[in-house]
Amino acid sequence: MMFSCLPPDSGCEWENLRSFVDHYNRLHSKRYSLSACLEKVNRNTKEPEVLIEAFGEVPIVIERKSIVWPSGNEYMADHHKSHQLHKDFVRRLNQHGNPFTGSAYLLSVYARDLKDKGKRQVTSIAEQMANVALSNPSQAQSQRGLEGREPIRWRFY
Repeated sequence: MMFSCLPPDSGCEWENLRSFVDHYNRLHSKRYSLSACLEKVNRNTKEPEVLIEAFGEVPIVIERKSIVWPSGNEYMADHHKSHQLHKDFVRRLNQHGNPFTGSAYLLSVYARDLKDKGKRQVTSIAEQMANVALSNPSQAQSQRGLEGREPIRWRFY
């Protein structure tokens, strides 16, 4: 899965670039694979994200850029909260045996409801919603799914 909106927090963007490299390999009949996460190897200097190599081929470095419009750190910070919410929601489900594994589900929220929330609040919101889903698995697994207005507006189906 590629998330084109934000770079990952992990320090290496390989997980987000792997699909791109796989596509490139199929398109050009190549066998490139990750050789190094350059930003992790050389933390004290600016580096491209990854180095990919294939036997008998010219090495390739990939530099990924994010362009934010409208400009400003607020948009990125607010958008990151949606990603954090989804990650914390899944983490909470996984802590309790995740009865939703094996099927596709969508967690939908209004991003603007997270705007004034801090990181701890976002985690708490995710855990509250996951607890509702865990307490009502049959309803969550129904066509209608679950929805709520507290602690923010959300739907899981």
